[in-house]
Amino acid sequence: MRSRVLALLIANLLLLPAYPQTVGTKEMSDREKDGLHGPVKRCTEHRTYHSQSSQPEQSTTHTTGYDPAGNLLLTTYSNPDGSHWNTRYTYDEQHRLISRSSGKGNETTFESTYSYDSSGRLTRIHSRPGDPEARYEYANGQKRKIEKPQPNLPPDAARSWSWEGSSLSFGLPDEGTITTLYDDRDRPITGEVRDASGQLVGRIHRTYDQQGHALGDKSELINSHLALPDTLRSQLNEAQLKSVGNFIAQAFSGEVSNRYDQHGRLIEERQVIGTETRITTYAYNDHNDKTEELVAVVQTALATTDFSLDDQGNMQPSTTKPATPYISEIHYAYEYDDYGNWTRQTITDRFSPDAPLTPRATLTRELTYY
Repeated sequence: MRSRVLALLIANLLLLPAYPQTVGTKEMSDREKDGLHGPVKRCTEHRTYHSQSSQPEQSTTHTTGYDPAGNLLLTTYSNPDGSHWNTRYTYDEQHRLISRSSGKGNETTFESTYSYDSSGRLTRIHSRPGDPEARYEYANGQKRKIEKPQPNLPPDAARSWSWEGSSLSFGLPDEGTITTLYDDRDRPITGEVRDASGQLVGRIHRTYDQQGHALGDKSELINSHLALPDTLRSQLNEAQLKSVGNFIAQAFSGEVSNRYDQHGRLIEERQVIGTETRITTYAYNDHNDKTEELVAVVQTALATTDFSLDDQGNMQPSTTKPATPYISEIHYAYEYDDYGNWTRQTITDRFSPDAPLTPRATLTRELTYY
């Protein structure tokens, strides 16, 4: 068996990059979370992705609508083919979200409902049978969330779970669950993945600084072979399964650490995920909008090594190719309105320090206010 192919599959299952996220303690409205200032009622964003060597120019439109308090009411994605995907949000008299429905045009393809207890605490997010679901428990002074995402996917489908905005994720076993524990400030501190029988597959821990920023996440794979799809596990004998599980645990555990400036802005994210170290640095302007994103990636020799796997579960390296460092550089330029919201964003990038910056995309916003 060519286990480099297996390793690449495992990497996709277990640890995938996600967008960096700053976690604070202040409750923010949906409008503020979207980076908007002032009483924005509607924001329509036109995105034009410029033609590249193998891709023609494409344009999309994304519209968001908010109520006066900043709660999200509607999102609409307009695709290049003219189709629209709408998501609608409904709230009760206490401004609590009670339903989220989405579909093409006026259709409703997916719908989730939100339930609360007599104290106003969220207790359940429920969809139609076969869709993701979550329930919340409050015992001994601690909040926990138990999720069962994608319960009825085909048996050969890969399930991946990204935890609370982390750059780390796990493969999710068939019929598996995710449990998130929160601290007394309602911040996620631990995520646990279990299989259908309740056996622990792995966990992620998060730490915070005194200002409430997420300092970092660290994953721990305990029974990592349980995250493999049943169709793949059925191809391995007991010795091979144990060997592959140990390989996963050693090669694909991950750790993320963050640094912030004096204004609480994320300026560096360091990801050590299995065979790869990725360092991303950010710069900002006076509007707190990102102006520069630099990414440097270094791989270990393990990332470019082929292995053989015999019937006794022995994995032997066969060939190793030189690892190639990866560097990318993205720049953002803006124009603003009187509220400090950008109305035009220009994105340029390059993938070599000696290459010229190339236009990547242009975004324009139409903003209406209450």
